[in-house]
Amino acid sequence: MALSSMTTSLCNSLDQKFDSLVRPSQSTASGFKSQMRNFISQLQTGVYNTHSTITNALSTIENDVNNITPSSSMSDMNDLNSFLKTCAFMDGIDPVSALNGSVKGLFDQIDDWISNSLFDEIKFGSLADTMNNLLSSNNISNDLIQANRLISCLTSICGYPVASKVAIVDDLFTQYKLITNPLNPSYGNIDFDAVYTTAGLTSYQKEGMNLAVNGITSIKQNALTSVNNSVNKVKELVKIGGFF
Repeated sequence: MALSSMTTSLCNSLDQKFDSLVRPSQSTASGFKSQMRNFISQLQTGVYNTHSTITNALSTIENDVNNITPSSSMSDMNDLNSFLKTCAFMDGIDPVSALNGSVKGLFDQIDDWISNSLFDEIKFGSLADTMNNLLSSNNISNDLIQANRLISCLTSICGYPVASKVAIVDDLFTQYKLITNPLNPSYGNIDFDAVYTTAGLTSYQKEGMNLAVNGITSIKQNALTSVNNSVNKVKELVKIGGFF
């Protein structure tokens, strides 16, 4: 049965959107593959540690991070207020902007501590974090998942030929080493287990790497949450007036 004019219009629109969805992934694939090759090469030459050693190293980094991360306590609010009033460089900068501006410096310091760790799993975890950030900052995973959904619509609703589009998306999933199963909760994320297998890691070493990567993610997320809570506290104090 012929498609209605409305359906035809929508199908044509979807068909035109495909290229814009995959183009960013295509443009950064070469750089990502270079990082992945370096990552696998370093994994193959790593000196691996016990899980308790990795946990202790992460705890040390987290304690150091906590010492430089703004909190929402009134003590920190008083310190922020005093800093803004006495630092000439900060003249005219509102407290929310000051806190938001501190995030880059905070994350740069975290990255320095992680990349300079004495333990290979932590250093390798830093490389994994960099690749995850590349996917996130360029919306690679989301765009490719959306491209697959678009293809599904073109097939089931529009009846368009999609073989060439499927091949493009499948190739990009392979280049970025992403999990391809839509039923997997980590669908579209880097398949690190497969990467570790390629590098020849044992099951115990894989678990150690997962511990390191997840720990780094947690440290950064906790730091960002703390800054956000601090910003919310500032906004609360600004709203009631008299403090800032």
